[in-house]
Amino acid sequence: MENKYVNPEFKKDRFNCPHCKTFSHQFWSDLYWRPDDPEKPGKSVTYVNDFMISKCYSCQEYSIWICTSEEDRLYEMIYPIDFSYFPQPNLDLTEDIKEDYFEAGTILKDSPRGSAALLRLCVQKLIDQLVPGKGNIFFKIAKLVKKGLETEIQEALDLTRVIGNEAVHPGELDLKDDQGTALLLFDTINLIAEKLISRPKRISEAYQKLPPKKLEEIKKRDNK
Repeated sequence: MENKYVNPEFKKDRFNCPHCKTFSHQFWSDLYWRPDDPEKPGKSVTYVNDFMISKCYSCQEYSIWICTSEEDRLYEMIYPIDFSYFPQPNLDLTEDIKEDYFEAGTILKDSPRGSAALLRLCVQKLIDQLVPGKGNIFFKIAKLVKKGLETEIQEALDLTRVIGNEAVHPGELDLKDDQGTALLLFDTINLIAEKLISRPKRISEAYQKLPPKKLEEIKKRDNK
């Protein structure tokens, strides 16, 4: 049975390392600073307040955590960048779409509006891939609907289009500071990719594995 991914969490004994992805024990330590000054050898180390480090038992790499609330002693990992707080992209997305997708994830916490803008760009590229040629995304979605696009996917596409557009040009909708909205866009892109790319791909691959005789029979039937 596949092990469940455990997100990095402050002071947790074990989680999936953000470097090697292995579920591994973590060693925790305060952070100290020792100046590298040849003119003052042997200078004592200084405790760096509000920072801690964790070290992975498996890969020996370090993660750096900063205190975000002194009162509640809350810490957030700032190195390496934590990709666990947003859904990972569908594997069948093109590399350029994945690049924009990940960039949207890296700025999600600091700029939900910027993240939504990048996700709308992902949708635009995805639609252009599905409906090649010139044309507005609004009308390209209409073409997909005429071809029998499921209502669920049409709504997801228009949801992403409208929310992303309004996140770039605020006014009618107040979405520019909403992380929840940006997270919804991540899920929507993956839903679109799963339904319109991954699922047809899996069906096609399975279909091509049918015996040649059966494939020929089906071809003859459809040509009648």
